[in-house]
Amino acid sequence: MSIGQRALASPPAPPAVAGSLPFNPPAATSSLAQHDWWTGLGLIVLGATIGVIACATFRVFEARNRPNAALRGWLTVWSVSAIICAVCRVGTTLPGIRPDGLLLLRIGQAGVGLLVGSGAMLARLLIEPPTAPSPVRRPATVLAMTAPLLGIAAACGALLPRDSAAIALNLLLLLGAGWTLWIGAVALWHSDSILRLCVIGWLPLIAVLGLDTRADSMPSLIQRTGLGLSLALAFQAIMFWVAALRRPFATPHHDGLAEARPAAPVELSLPSQRNSHVDALTGLMTRSAYMEALEDAPVGASLFVIDIDHLREINNSFGHRHGDALLLHLAHRLHQEVTAALAIARSAGDSFAIIAAPDQEATIAARLDALQGEPWNCAGRVLSLSVSIGQARRRPGHLPEEFRHQAEQALDESRRLGRGRRVCYSDALAIRHDREAEYLAEIPHAIARHELELFYQPIVDLRDGRILAEEALLRWRHPIRGLLTPASFQTLLNHHAWGPIVQDQVLSLALDHLARTHDVPGYLSVNFTGPQLRGASTARHILRRLEARDIPFHRLCVEVTESVALDLGIAEVIEALELLHTAGVRVALDDFGTGYASLQHLRLFPIDVIKIDRSFVCTTVHSENDADKIAHSIVSLGQSLDKLVIAEGVETDEQRRRLIEFGCRTGQGYLFSRPLLESELPPRGTRLPFLRDEPTSPQARRAAMIAASKS
Repeated sequence: MSIGQRALASPPAPPAVAGSLPFNPPAATSSLAQHDWWTGLGLIVLGATIGVIACATFRVFEARNRPNAALRGWLTVWSVSAIICAVCRVGTTLPGIRPDGLLLLRIGQAGVGLLVGSGAMLARLLIEPPTAPSPVRRPATVLAMTAPLLGIAAACGALLPRDSAAIALNLLLLLGAGWTLWIGAVALWHSDSILRLCVIGWLPLIAVLGLDTRADSMPSLIQRTGLGLSLALAFQAIMFWVAALRRPFATPHHDGLAEARPAAPVELSLPSQRNSHVDALTGLMTRSAYMEALEDAPVGASLFVIDIDHLREINNSFGHRHGDALLLHLAHRLHQEVTAALAIARSAGDSFAIIAAPDQEATIAARLDALQGEPWNCAGRVLSLSVSIGQARRRPGHLPEEFRHQAEQALDESRRLGRGRRVCYSDALAIRHDREAEYLAEIPHAIARHELELFYQPIVDLRDGRILAEEALLRWRHPIRGLLTPASFQTLLNHHAWGPIVQDQVLSLALDHLARTHDVPGYLSVNFTGPQLRGASTARHILRRLEARDIPFHRLCVEVTESVALDLGIAEVIEALELLHTAGVRVALDDFGTGYASLQHLRLFPIDVIKIDRSFVCTTVHSENDADKIAHSIVSLGQSLDKLVIAEGVETDEQRRRLIEFGCRTGQGYLFSRPLLESELPPRGTRLPFLRDEPTSPQARRAAMIAASKS
């Protein structure tokens, strides 16, 4: 017997209507007292359900991620249709209004169609826009259009041919069940947590709707009093609420979804901020409003300047749409975690600023530190959030510009130390920045007086200490401060004007060394910076300089760190390295394992040499150490890819033996030699003595190396 035929065979009060899913008229199968008890329980559950739906809807509207107009509209439609379904289902069981049961039945049937359609659209809109699985969008749209029509067709059963209403309701139930199975499969495939919550919310509702079509599918009084439907609707409302709270800001690139609108502005405590302009993408304060807020910041207030690490690479690798999604994600998290701040602003393209009251400094600092390493979903990949943070405190007499400048100096220090950390401004930092400014003024004279020199550290065979190659290391023989390493003037090397000039000087000195040792086998490794690898033109410039000095291309090794690609742009670096590698120049990836997406760079770059960072080498003594395991894994990876693996920072014989056990055959470090002047450098092929076999004084060590070179 079909659903419509069973409904037509029901008792005549209220009149039966074909296809009464899920509002079958009650049958007198229990005692009146038992019926009244269940009816009262049904009314209580109905009231609770309406409260849960209303509360969940209100909380979603007030959520900090500010749902857009489309989401708010469909949530309203779903909430109203859910309340209508619950009221009509319970209403048909009440003896006092049974004469109106037919009307409630028809309203409820139309409400079910609207409920299914709006629920599908909610699932679609709740998914994070940048990673919304496209297989969900079209089925949701189709179901949102057809489900209400099927519900209306069932409600108008008296005006349609026989069994048409039953067919409509059966089809509606099948579409709902199919939709649930489909989004469940998509959620598993894409590992989308929000979509999984939607599936969990759908399952009880579809089960209740399916069981409610048969009088013997569940206890009759539970069926007749609408308990199952009320509980299922309340559960789905809670799941939608949780999914909405986990949903980030909408992005302008919404790929065919309802037009995303800017998030509502952050409500702040200062009067001048309430009337400020709002950033269209994030809904936070703009830079102009942020500068006004700095004027009003009290003495003792803290300024946090936050810069998103690696945003350029995300834009280049995944597209600007996902870069915007990261900006929105961080804006959302900042708004969640630092609600007590005096101001939260988007101060630049990839930067944010927070002004905190003196009593909130420690709390906000701890919450910002907790954001480091948080996972976020980018194009179906789970990446870790990394931000560099500079912090400064406003002192008496501080002008806003000075206040901001100190925070930005701390931010620069955070980047210099490797990103992904918070640095507080201090007097020591101020002294160092002043010194770097002096270096910047002195560098033209240093180049003219030939104060820049190259030292050379041998790269040796770990088994016997035989010199195989060298790495050129820059030093500045300062007339006042003595011999300076690049760590002392790193800002100068990254300067947009003088950085390329200094690096060109380094390349000239390296080529001079190669020209003087043209008949010696091996190669010289030279560190290159971003401006030297800015596309194919810079690579051709390097090759022309090698040709002009009659130096074979394979004798030069271009050594790059992962930060070079991150700061410049991975596409330009790859273009330059591909051209150099094709010509025969070796390419080494320095400090491997410490950067962002190391394995991705190993796949994209034409790498010949992998250099294990010294942080993994210095602790490779005990087998239970994590760094020991990482070093072993890097060596195994390099061997499987047929790459030469060089261990940096080898300082003890224990480390040397451990690396040999891993299969690493090449290394450099103080165990073999400190960086040396060219005049002190032993010839290639010389077997250097190990630290354990030699005296510790520099004079004795130099004598031992000279003796080794003559043997």
